[in-house]
Amino acid sequence: MEKLDVVNAALAALRAGETCELVVVAGTAGSSPRGVGAWMAVFADGSQAGTIGGGKIELFALDEARELLSAGQSRLVRYTMGGENSDTGMICGGAICLCYLRLDVSQAPLFQSVADILAYRRIGDFVIDFEPFIASVLEGDVAEYHGEESRRTIAGCPGLSLVEEGSKVTYTNAASEIPTAHIETLCPEGLTYIFGCGHVGAATARVLTAAGFAVVRISLLQESAFQASGRFTDLFFWKGLLLAAVIWVLTNVVKPTKKLHPIVYIAASAVAGIVFSFAGA
Repeated sequence: MEKLDVVNAALAALRAGETCELVVVAGTAGSSPRGVGAWMAVFADGSQAGTIGGGKIELFALDEARELLSAGQSRLVRYTMGGENSDTGMICGGAICLCYLRLDVSQAPLFQSVADILAYRRIGDFVIDFEPFIASVLEGDVAEYHGEESRRTIAGCPGLSLVEEGSKVTYTNAASEIPTAHIETLCPEGLTYIFGCGHVGAATARVLTAAGFAVVRISLLQESAFQASGRFTDLFFWKGLLLAAVIWVLTNVVKPTKKLHPIVYIAASAVAGIVFSFAGA
């Protein structure tokens, strides 16, 4: 749950009385390292949580975030990554718009609400007011902004808000022009159940986690619980064994269910996982 990790790291800093810079991918065009909605937090000690894609763009973003954090500022900037207007020295094409938000303890309640939405798999709109950035434009066509000329810098932080059970518009895209607000719908991340926690299951879980899925690994053996208690009965995950036995009977013994499509059993297992709280096991 990458975004939740970023939010929790930012919250820890804010509650400790520190400030941080939250970097939000607010728009993309063509090829870009990450899509709209990627978040990265940069802290006073130079460390970071999350990523906006790595490589040269992330190096630019880290340097800029540290500069803004020191100055107590927020900024909207568009990087062009190819073509005659390239301002990055990159040739991969595309463009990416980053919004840097200077956060302090006053934003802690808002980001606690964001963390709750992500943790409890609810839906809400995270909104950044872009009006202060638009007001900082002196002249020119903002639809063609890039590079140094695109930097819209303000003191402090623009208005931030959260609308639970919001519009579900997914997001706005600030790659080609500046909208009046950036709206990003915070949706539940994909949830995957893995039955079996051997080396293959562990490797699969790592790949899925890196791809942004929440993973529940269900093992029929609980070695750590057995080692802690010494009780033989704690070695087995009885709910998992029962579910496996039921599925085996339905797929091999009961004639009416033997020919059902495997997707039926996958769906039924997911429902059983929720009903019997496998995620909390």
